Amino acid sequence: MWAKVVKAIHGVTGRDSNSFANRRRAGVSLNIAKTGASLSSLNIYLDDFFTRDIGNGVGSMFLYDRWLGSTPLNRLFPGLYELESNKSCSVIDRISPGLNNLAILGGDWPNIPSLELREQLLVLENLISHVIITNEVDSWK
Repeated sequence: MWAKVVKAIHGVTGRDSNSFANRRRAGVSLNIAKTGASLSSLNIYLDDFFTRDIGNGVGSMFLYDRWLGSTPLNRLFPGLYELESNKSCSVIDRISPGLNNLAILGGDWPNIPSLELREQLLVLENLISHVIITNEVDSWK
């Protein structure tokens, strides 16, 4: 909903000269962006305070969103991240509902070249096996 408000004020790209806000009238969203930048300079990142609650897995990014613990998968499994061909895939692109809607790892993984990466894949499969896929829309918490 917040994204819709910001787009209505600033245009889809944030640089729409015909939008409600322009350079002389930036308003609240500019202050929010400045606050985020100020906090980042102190090594405090707003993204660290939000996680995704998986429902159907459509609206969450598999590798970049924090949906499976406190660390995004691209940082938790950097070797597997490098092997991923579609780095912007959603959660539902890489997992599917199995028995009792518990998630199982899917997708087209290439041959895993090392024992270390195969072990990481097993850890990832174990983590994912506790996720329940529903018909609900993913949400933030």
